[in-house]
Amino acid sequence: MMRTKKVQITNKKTDFKNLENSRLSIQISLDGFSFCIYDEELELFTALLHYEFDSKAKTPTMHLENIMNIFKENVLLQKAYKKVQVIHSNNMATFVPKVFFDEKYLKSYLKHTVKVFDNDFIVYDEILQSEIVSVYIPFVNVNNFLFDHFGAFEYTHSSSILVKKLIDTYKNTNKQYIFIHVEDHSFEMVFLDNGNFKMYNSFQYRTKEDFIYYILFTAEQLSLNPEAFELVFLGAIDEKSDLYKIAHQYIRNISFVENSQSKLKNLPDHSFYTLLNY
Repeated sequence: MMRTKKVQITNKKTDFKNLENSRLSIQISLDGFSFCIYDEELELFTALLHYEFDSKAKTPTMHLENIMNIFKENVLLQKAYKKVQVIHSNNMATFVPKVFFDEKYLKSYLKHTVKVFDNDFIVYDEILQSEIVSVYIPFVNVNNFLFDHFGAFEYTHSSSILVKKLIDTYKNTNKQYIFIHVEDHSFEMVFLDNGNFKMYNSFQYRTKEDFIYYILFTAEQLSLNPEAFELVFLGAIDEKSDLYKIAHQYIRNISFVENSQSKLKNLPDHSFYTLLNY
């Protein structure tokens, strides 16, 4: 399937012939593929590349073919690494309070928001230093391909990274925050109240009107005043974006998240937030 290379940032001083002291982090979604390389000796991100598929893969086979083609043509994905980490980004995830969590009932936690089949492989992430557990369905066929390619690797869900990092960063605050993590055709929303996790959800949108509707409707359900709560953006958005402009018409306090992990030149601090914080 056709695709466009949207971002390519590399450190020209890096020796990409030997990456055995580097960590490879990969993020996979139905409409895109990203990866970054982190040199553990230099303590520096040395490369980040992002591919956007022209349209979502209609089947798991098509999705895997898109990814396999990228691996064939990109030499950086053919190297040996000290560690490989994989992030699954999809809407097949939910959070469960730890006090109610039981590994035997993974399917039950998802079935109210996701269409679950009998043969679905369901896993979970424990969010350290919090009282919640992330339950999700990974891209199993992609995991199998990556295991054949790299051997053993770690994997998680993008929402697990997002929520954990935001809790760690804002745990000592005394405000109400709605965080909007923007991707190409979807966004994730996290609500923190005085540093405490209250809500996570994901939305698909086509227009800027869809985008602001979901934010305002959720804020209303949470009894939040658009003049008072803090709206914090991260991901694929900036002040020139139509999404940002329409949000500014309705919500008073808007800012961008601070991301100390982003050390690549020409890359906004809030971009590729989950990929750079794994």
